Amino acid sequence: MPTYNDFTVPYGAQVVTVYPGGSSFVAENVTVTDASTQIERYTELGIPASQVIIPTFSKGSGTFQLATSQTSVPTIGSTFTLVRNGTPTATVGCVVTDVGEVENQKDARKVTLGFRVRVAS
Repeated sequence: MPTYNDFTVPYGAQVVTVYPGGSSFVAENVTVTDASTQIERYTELGIPASQVIIPTFSKGSGTFQLATSQTSVPTIGSTFTLVRNGTPTATVGCVVTDVGEVENQKDARKVTLGFRVRVAS
């Protein structure tokens, strides 16, 4: 709990619940990328003439702290909801695509997860 926050400074991490299992994880160091595909057209001299930019699948990765030593590591296909851009109303569903284990001396047990943002809920 901060000593003072005038509510204009977003900070901290978020807790996500991963299904199946319903285990909670502190999602730290999370990065989400909204990707695109670009179609480029050039003149006969190779000078850029026009382009089309099409949004594609959003994906991300992050480090997730395990709550207890009995918490199961998420598996590929597990799902969770993530808050985007610090706005509680801007939530997106995510699907786990990659799982990695992180072990550091003098640190909480964590996993790294790769994920894709679901196209439809």
